[in-house]
Amino acid sequence: MFYDIDNTPIKVTLKEFIKYANGLNKNIYTTFPYDTKKAKIYTNLTTDQIMFIKVHFITLSNLYKYNISAQKFAPIDKKETKS
Repeated sequence: MFYDIDNTPIKVTLKEFIKYANGLNKNIYTTFPYDTKKAKIYTNLTTDQIMFIKVHFITLSNLYKYNISAQKFAPIDKKETKS
């Protein structure tokens, strides 16, 4: 678990990660620090969430099945969603 300065957990949902990844795919912003303001405007995420995504991008990509090479999300397997 990762925490902000005031000890509140920083969370990034699948929907927020998709929004961030789509902005990268559309070349609206890059992962460089000077583009954080553009990413914040496009995604409506907090600065802490954006930095969390940047630092843990590979981990989140694996968790949310985002193919970094192809720059697209893997299709959801219907067998996995049945519980």
